[in-house]
Amino acid sequence: MLKPVPKPSLVGLRCPVEMGASSVRGYPVREVSQRLGVSTHSLYVWIKKFSAPSSGAAEEDHAAETRRLKRELARVTKERDILKKVTAYFARDAK
Repeated sequence: MLKPVPKPSLVGLRCPVEMGASSVRGYPVREVSQRLGVSTHSLYVWIKKFSAPSSGAAEEDHAAETRRLKRELARVTKERDILKKVTAYFARDAK
């Protein structure tokens, strides 16, 4: 069981990232909120805010990754086609 922490004045303070989301892992939210001296609602808000990336940023990351992979695929396909032609050219001369 977690030991209670002395309750400093938390009026107007914002929760740092490492205090909110990481403090809850493996412990009940109610217990952590009592230990930190904040309401469970505040702790849930911090968890939601700092745990999951925003969906807009995730969609942009996926779109950028897709564009990068398509460019790479086109480049590799072109290289493969060139190597096939070179191989056919030298195989013809070797006979």
